[in-house]
Amino acid sequence: MTENLFKQLITLKDRNYLEADKVDEVLVFDDSSVVLAVGNSELIIGGSGLTIISLDSEKKTVAVKGSIDAVVYGERNIKKGIFSKL
Repeated sequence: MTENLFKQLITLKDRNYLEADKVDEVLVFDDSSVVLAVGNSELIIGGSGLTIISLDSEKKTVAVKGSIDAVVYGERNIKKGIFSKL
């Protein structure tokens, strides 16, 4: 079994407010989902009325407000160019 050494702090308060660190990039954002690039994974936040209220690229933190129904990790789909196969 391979141990995942990536550690991330996620704080969820009353299912209405979420803070996460080690965020590399916001990949997708609308009122029902926020998808964040974190390391080699994606952090997917699902719900309704979602708004990014804080994004700090230096500290790599994000804060999301709204009705949060799900917080899920998924594989990051990194597109590779034609020369990556050579």
